[in-house]
Amino acid sequence: MGQRETRLAHAISSICRKNRKIEMSPKTIVCALGALVLCSCVPVDVWYKAGALNVDSNRDLTSCQVLGARKVPASMQVGVTPTYVTPIQTNCYNYGYSVSCTTTGGDVYGGQTYSYDANAKLRDRVVGQCMEDLGYQAISLEQCPPGVLEKAGPVAPRMPAVANNSCAAKLPNGNWVILEK
Repeated sequence: MGQRETRLAHAISSICRKNRKIEMSPKTIVCALGALVLCSCVPVDVWYKAGALNVDSNRDLTSCQVLGARKVPASMQVGVTPTYVTPIQTNCYNYGYSVSCTTTGGDVYGGQTYSYDANAKLRDRVVGQCMEDLGYQAISLEQCPPGVLEKAGPVAPRMPAVANNSCAAKLPNGNWVILEK
């Protein structure tokens, strides 16, 4: 799972923890499905080098990631989300000779702990520099619509020229390839 997907999953789990009870109304289901559709439209960043062999591209990326991990090791840190306590409010009403009071508020939100790699951005820059030194450039492409990878048949051994109808498809092994829609 990439950083973008990890951040999305963290945000969703944070929302779910805050809302102890999630109602599955039709509106909630439609919103969730809409979010999934939007996620598939988000462009992905891929490394591109005209005419490079796909196998070499994947090997080069792995080598650069290993170099980045060696030069900039992980530095795991722990953080805590900000907390917020809703204001406490008491309302009292007279009913004949009795008084009825209701107190609301005092709910605590936030305060969840999470971990993060403080060196992740620097390591990504080292990987990027390594790939650029090897002649690659980072490009953003739309993810291929469902079924494009299956219709394409065997993946070409070399990266194709990028055109307006190019898209990126994720292979079962986690590597990205450039295809035409």
